[in-house]
Amino acid sequence: MKLLISKSADKILSKQTSKIKKLIEDKLIKLQNAYPDTQGFDITKLKGTEDVYRLRIGAIRILIKIIPEDEALFVFKIGFRGDVYKY
Repeated sequence: MKLLISKSADKILSKQTSKIKKLIEDKLIKLQNAYPDTQGFDITKLKGTEDVYRLRIGAIRILIKIIPEDEALFVFKIGFRGDVYKY
């Protein structure tokens, strides 16, 4: 599985502290290597969407779109609980 990150998500990730940035990067790499076995991750499918999932790391939410034809996980939004779902 490939891991793709949008420019906006990468920009938000770069603004985080080094501790939070490392935590997010480690969790995404673990998910990339473990997919499709998502047991042990706090990940759920968003209602009303086709292939969009939410990964929770504390107060931070990461929105991921699964692209099966490219075998890729596309991270398109990273943010805090109140703002991330407004896409």
